[in-house]
This record gives sequence, structure tokens and C-alpha cells, in this order.
Amino acid sequence: MVVLVLLFCFPPPCIFATISLIKIDKMIAAGYAEREIKEILSGEKTVAEINWRLKMRALGYSEQQIKEREMKKQIIAVSVMKKAVKNLGQALLETQNYEGVIMPIIAEACAQNGLAVSFFKALIKAESNFNLRAISPKGAKGLTQLMPETASLMGVTDVFDPMQNIHGGAKYLAMQMRKFGSKDLALAAYNAGPGAIKNRRIPHIEETKNFIKRVLHYERQYSFLKPP
Repeated sequence: MVVLVLLFCFPPPCIFATISLIKIDKMIAAGYAEREIKEILSGEKTVAEINWRLKMRALGYSEQQIKEREMKKQIIAVSVMKKAVKNLGQALLETQNYEGVIMPIIAEACAQNGLAVSFFKALIKAESNFNLRAISPKGAKGLTQLMPETASLMGVTDVFDPMQNIHGGAKYLAMQMRKFGSKDLALAAYNAGPGAIKNRRIPHIEETKNFIKRVLHYERQYSFLKPP
């Protein structure tokens, strides 16, 4: 009984070899060529792909014609993928709030710039409410509300491209965090400009003060922390 349990839990290598031989025998019996069996076992080709090639051969297609058709299928697949990406981009443009869709980009930008996701996400919420097309009266644009000069400084060429805008905003916020060392001052610099920070104090600008309060409020919500 103990031997059977051991065999079941720790089957010897010969059992796996036997299973592989059975698979190979079945594939040979099914008409697969040696090269095709190797492709299937190595994972280079799927059974479905091999079966498609067998079907083409059965219909009288030459190997060259099969290769041409495979290439055409790949081109069509790439085209379909590009169209899907384009449609997604259009869907994003037509959506005013798509917080969940851009979260992977936010997470990536935060990881690259050493920011807490809840903090940067709160900034986007306060700046644009996750509206890709947001434009402020002063000319700040996109999700992170980049001014033209800031966007250029951060290497952003299209402020309405979510990827560029988010990474540009994260890079700029991280720059202020390194320079001023606190969230309050970094947010003040982000909103009013670094030049507005004098003697390491938040400038007496009502809009900037309200902006800091909103961001920190949203950060507490995203961090599942109760307000103090």
C-alpha cells in the first residue's frame, strides 16, 4: 500500500517517458510527421496550427502555398490587433471617466518614478477627474493637466495620449517630491509652479491650497484610510 502511495505521489521518470512515448505513438498513428511532432512537443506550434497545415496539404496545397497562407493569416491577425487598439483608443476618447482602464499605466508610471499609486491617482482625480480631454482655463491639458512648457520639459509630445500624459505627470510630480521633500510642498509646486514656493512655505493662493486639500482627501480615500 505504501509503495502504491509513493508511486502515485512521486512517479519515477520512466512513467513520464512512457506517457510521452504513448503521445508520440498516437501522433504518428494520426499522420503527424516527425518535424510536426517535435514542433508540438516543444510548444513551437499548437495542434490546431499543425492540423490546419495537414488540412491544407490534404486539399492539395504545396508547402510554399501553405507558408504564404500562414504569412497572410499573421498579417490579418496583426491588422485585427491594430484595429482593436485603435477602437480602444477611440472608446477612451469618447469616455469622460475611465479610471479603471488607465490603472495599469498609472501603476507603471508610479513604479518608475517612486510614487505611491494612491497619491498619484489622487492627483489625477483632483486635476481632471480622469478626463483625457480636460483643458483648464489656463491651458493645462489632459489627465495630469500639464501646461505646454511642462509637457515639453517632460518630453510629452501629445498631451492627450494617456500613456505620455500620465508618465509625464508622474515624472514631474516625482521631481517636485525630490526637490521639496513633502507632499504639501510638492503639490503646491505642481499646481502653482516651483517658483511659487518661497522659504519652503505653501504660497497664499486659494486655488493651490484647495488643490492640496482635494488631493490629500482623495489619497485617504484610495488608501482606505479615515480622515484624521
